[in-house]
Amino acid sequence: MKRFFSLGLILLLCYCPNATRAQVHSDGDSIKREFTFPEQVGWVNDFENDLDSLTIQQLTTLFSDHEEKTTDQIVVVTIADFKPYTSLTDYALALANYWKVGQVKKNNGVLIALTKAGRNVRIATGSGMEEKLTDAMCKKIIDEKMIPQFKKGNYGRGLLDGSKEIVRILEKN
Repeated sequence: MKRFFSLGLILLLCYCPNATRAQVHSDGDSIKREFTFPEQVGWVNDFENDLDSLTIQQLTTLFSDHEEKTTDQIVVVTIADFKPYTSLTDYALALANYWKVGQVKKNNGVLIALTKAGRNVRIATGSGMEEKLTDAMCKKIIDEKMIPQFKKGNYGRGLLDGSKEIVRILEKN
C-alpha cells in the first residue's frame, strides 16, 4: 500500500507541477516562488532601454532634488511585462514595497511603472502620499501628460512630463 501511495504522489508531483505551488503562499497568492523582482539601479530603472541618457539624467536630477527638498522618493521603472502579476497596478505596488521606495515612517514613495509592450503605465503611491497625490490626480497626469507623448512614441518625454507634474503637485502641498 505504501508503494502505491508513494508512486501516486510521485506521479502527481511530476505531472502536476503546480500542485506544490498552491501551498507556498497561504494567502492564496498565485505568484510563482521562482519569481524575483529586478534589483533597483537608481532613481530611473530602464530595464527595457526605452529612455535616452539625457532623459535618464533629467529624471534622476528631478527626483534627487525633490527628495532633498521633501524626503519624498520617486522612482521610474520600465519593464517588458508584469508577469506573474495580473495587473501592472499590483506589480507596481509590490515592486515599490520590495524596493522600499519612500521613508519607512512616512510611507512617502511614488513608483511610476511603464510597460511599452503592454501599452500600460501606472503611478503607485505610498499611503503617506494619498492625500497629496490622489488616484484621480495620478489618472489625470497619465491621461494628460504621459499618454499624449507615448502615442507619438516619445516615452522619455511622457515620463519626464508626468514626473514634473508629480513633483509640482507634491512641492505645492
